[in-house]
Amino acid sequence: MLLQEWEIWHTYSTYFDGPSIDVLSATRWLVDSKLATLAMHSDGRTVWRHEGRIREGVTKLTMAPDMASCRITMQPSPGGEYGPDGFALEAWAQAGQFRYCQMRVFGDREFPPAFTRAYLGEFTLYSGDESSCAHLYPILVVFDSGVVLLEFRLISPGKNIALGEFVDRFVNMFQIPFDKADVSPSLASLGIESHYRAAKRLPIHLRLALLWLQKRHDRAISSQTTVSDSEGFSFARAPLSRSGDKETLADLALTTLATVAYVLGRPPGPIGYLLRGHQGPFKLGNYWSGRPHIHITRFRGQRRQASDNDQSFAAEITQILNRQVETPRSKAPSWPTTNNLRTFDDYSVFVGSHMTLWMWSLNGLRRQESWADPNRGHLIYEHQATAEVLEYGHLLNRALFDRAAYGQSQSFEELWLKLVQTQQILAEATHFGEIRELWMCGRPDQ
Repeated sequence: MLLQEWEIWHTYSTYFDGPSIDVLSATRWLVDSKLATLAMHSDGRTVWRHEGRIREGVTKLTMAPDMASCRITMQPSPGGEYGPDGFALEAWAQAGQFRYCQMRVFGDREFPPAFTRAYLGEFTLYSGDESSCAHLYPILVVFDSGVVLLEFRLISPGKNIALGEFVDRFVNMFQIPFDKADVSPSLASLGIESHYRAAKRLPIHLRLALLWLQKRHDRAISSQTTVSDSEGFSFARAPLSRSGDKETLADLALTTLATVAYVLGRPPGPIGYLLRGHQGPFKLGNYWSGRPHIHITRFRGQRRQASDNDQSFAAEITQILNRQVETPRSKAPSWPTTNNLRTFDDYSVFVGSHMTLWMWSLNGLRRQESWADPNRGHLIYEHQATAEVLEYGHLLNRALFDRAAYGQSQSFEELWLKLVQTQQILAEATHFGEIRELWMCGRPDQ
């Protein structure tokens, strides 16, 4: 099996301990901190940076009566006449298209609950020499309940990839240690700042020492920051400090999520920190998970119908789901270890507690041609929107368990209502019960 076009969204999810999050304010704070290039609230309010200044506007989605098409426009706020450009413009188009796909899947309900979607630019991971690297496009989704998702979008490199390389190098990327990670200069700086300031309350002389060390660290970041072009966009990059010789994708995810919790806590400036210290209202919860959501759109030998793909590539599908390529000593089963949950024959979907796999048929691709999107959003975003809700529901369950365990009754009741709402909407999202089945199969206890 040779894979030609595909994407993997390596998704890390957790929840923040603390009060409910004002996600509308978070939309601005994430851009103001320079962690995000652009952020869009679920109601359309959008914040981006233009020539060093914060700009705001409202993204409007005008849907056709049959929801088969959507016109996405920007209405800038006063003083925001300069719209997004560069990567911010690309992020805005993707965020608008993704929101449209969410509305197609879940209808006109206010679901998912209030959230903000932020685009963090490009991360580059190096393993071995500089020529062996992976480019990831991180997307952050923060819900008002405290559930937060960090999706590392990995796009196929534009050449045929054999199944073995696909599984070992890309599906199992979370297992591969990397030597260096280039991220945005803001994350490189705030990652260290949040790590030390999140420690227990320090005496004033140690806070002064930390401020001095942070200033030196920021100078080092500035001296190592470079600007390079990738996929037609310019990104500022700086190396992220490591705690050891090697780190993994999970380490990068947890560093990013802890930094987000720090930023949402509105840390004081240097003088305020020196005088009062900082104990932010948010910290990472006691649980996190990571799993890939795999979208295969084109591959050699692709069949017209999804059921034919399932039969012809049963062994290959099983190897992807098992995240293990068949070897002479370990022969994979000849049939997928989970059933195709799609009712129709346009694509196949396989869901387990450790991953989801979506695989298109030729007929399915043909039916989508009139909605073609250069980012393959017409093939991926609706599926990824469903995967995000699976992650959201899973983390609500975990957060609910912790609230019950620690006797936080007010937070418990609030999360319980959100979980009941989620289960009800998933049960009603389609007439065929498909999303309900995905929810059941994606639960960690299955």
